[in-house]
Amino acid sequence: MRLDLTQILLNAELDPALQYIDAITGGEDELYRLFAAAAQVDGKPDFGLRLAVAYTRVPCGVTYYGFHAAANFGAALKLLVKYKGDTSPNTLNSTSDGRYFSLHHAGPRPDMDSVGALLTFSWLVEMQRVTYRDPAKPVVVTLKAPVPDLPLYEQHLGCRIDLTNKNSIRYTHAALRATPLTSPTMQSFRNRVDARELVADTAEEGSSFAALVKACIQCNMSTGRIKVSDIAISLCTSPRTLQRRLADEGVSLKDLQDDVRREFALSLLQREAITFIDVAQRLGYGDVGTFFKAFKVWYGTTPAQYRQAHQARQAQQARHGHAERPAQFNTRRRAG
Repeated sequence: MRLDLTQILLNAELDPALQYIDAITGGEDELYRLFAAAAQVDGKPDFGLRLAVAYTRVPCGVTYYGFHAAANFGAALKLLVKYKGDTSPNTLNSTSDGRYFSLHHAGPRPDMDSVGALLTFSWLVEMQRVTYRDPAKPVVVTLKAPVPDLPLYEQHLGCRIDLTNKNSIRYTHAALRATPLTSPTMQSFRNRVDARELVADTAEEGSSFAALVKACIQCNMSTGRIKVSDIAISLCTSPRTLQRRLADEGVSLKDLQDDVRREFALSLLQREAITFIDVAQRLGYGDVGTFFKAFKVWYGTTPAQYRQAHQARQAQQARHGHAERPAQFNTRRRAG
């Protein structure tokens, strides 16, 4: 948002050197002081709304990767409900009846609770707009306390804001079926979190921490930042918590890294302009030989043989005027 970070930290009575650290932890008081200081430095009435919108472009936290790991909007909400409290002092819970699904926001500071809820709901609506084909529109937003410049937020949310005894956002059950924009490299991950039943049971199998981690690895693969410390920073958690949660689900970080590499390898090899050296480097291998050995274990063939078969298939389909069908490869890990 092009704000003076040094001035913000000074106004919040925090060390200006913190702006040069990738990941830090702090208490609720520091968080709210940062928000107040940033709003003061910005000085514009729509600061909160612009902050919420800007945060949808930041690949950080369970909230971001929840949208990139889930099969549909209902699944994304389940992931947010389950893990939101890990990454902020605010928590989410949900209720459902025959017509509506409602998300409820709670925070530790009554004086900031409605502000925090409104920013979360604004982020939620914007996140749908940038990741979904047909964004699900909320029916209504309710707040416990008035917040300045409510008309700005109503325009952004696309619904009215009522003052009641709770902070919530309500959707129809049909809205939960909204699906994300198709991305070849993410498509296989989205099926890992299944919310087809669209019920409000947040303990339902499918709200997988492994799915979040896998989506995070995919997004970070091109930069090579896929070590446990990198993924922990991206998900706003600690390496120990990350590994413990994966172990609870019977998965290791290495398993997920290999899954991503295996799936990404096919996508890269289908691009004729990319050399085997480039593919190996983008997958995080130090040399081509190691990559070739891994690929042979995964698929029972070499990268060169796969590329030749793919090119021959394309040529044959071009001659017959058929659309290309994806290669039928077994993407499950081979025993041993």
